[in-house]
Amino acid sequence: MTAMQLRTVVPLVVASAIAGCSPAAPAPRASPSTIDVRPIGGANVAESGAPAPIATCTIEGDGEPEDRIMFHTEEDLLVFGARGDALPLVRIEGRGRNTLHGRWTDLASEDSDGRAHLLLEQAGSYRISGFAQLHATRFRLRRRTSVVGDHLWLEPDFIVRVAGARGARARVVAAIPFHAPREVSAEIPCADLAYDGNKERVTEPPLRDDGHIGRIELYDAPGGERVFEGDTGLVFVQIDEERDGFLRVRGSRHGVSIAGWMPRALVSHAPQGSGGPSGGRSFHGSHQRGLPARVLRTTPLYAERAGVRVVIGEIDRGTEVRILGTIESGSAIIEISGVEVRPVEEVTLRIAGADLERN
Repeated sequence: MTAMQLRTVVPLVVASAIAGCSPAAPAPRASPSTIDVRPIGGANVAESGAPAPIATCTIEGDGEPEDRIMFHTEEDLLVFGARGDALPLVRIEGRGRNTLHGRWTDLASEDSDGRAHLLLEQAGSYRISGFAQLHATRFRLRRRTSVVGDHLWLEPDFIVRVAGARGARARVVAAIPFHAPREVSAEIPCADLAYDGNKERVTEPPLRDDGHIGRIELYDAPGGERVFEGDTGLVFVQIDEERDGFLRVRGSRHGVSIAGWMPRALVSHAPQGSGGPSGGRSFHGSHQRGLPARVLRTTPLYAERAGVRVVIGEIDRGTEVRILGTIESGSAIIEISGVEVRPVEEVTLRIAGADLERN
């Protein structure tokens, strides 16, 4: 090494040593990123390195502890002191007895025990906290919920059962008014659910009754991919377009709506005077067809088929009904509001027209 090279290296070494002995100048801090970066399979990590809070499922609202009509159960809602307890501590009397404020948290996953933590409160009276089975409670959809893209969806306020939750999302199961399938499921944000026993909210979009279908075969395009099939019984549909042997239809039945392309052969013209589901009773109790009326006095209820009438019961004074047609031969075709009494095909329910008062 030459003298010139030695004079160059020594100052650099000394400068480095001095720098190592003195505090380093703080590095400039980068501006926070505006991009939400989530590690695969994990939660967000805060800049400090501490894990961010994990999102959980919470469902809240005012309702009744159970729905005996929809879920076919005679059991009251049982509340357990702990998730793993075998025996309950208290029971909450069922449908029609109490309207309580409820808050569901710590929902089990689908493959777990099916329980959730709940807090029930009757304002100014009592509060109860514990664990209960999710299947004993009905929940309401806060907004339209897609089951098959834009082809099959549940209208807002549809009543569903919660099968379980993972994080802030829940798996819901809906009993639909089709012969097949009888149930559909979807995964939705827990924020889209409410604890709410009001069963008279679902209304269906007003549609023309251009035709009706008994079986669904929905395609995404004429001759395209079949996206859903099922047996409906009867659904009135609006026909928006015809192309290459297919009809683009829309329809709704008791809070379940469909849209897509169907083979023309599966769509029949609507019978004259049939009337489409301009309202339509939701699966959970409300019916909007016909004209609202009230029964003036206790009166016999008739079932008529091919001109032959049989008394099958009676309707009490003050009962809300809807008149589905004109009053002929002294009788009116009616539908009982909010009750699961529906005639079979080719049968109508009738009462004396003189016993009705339109609302």
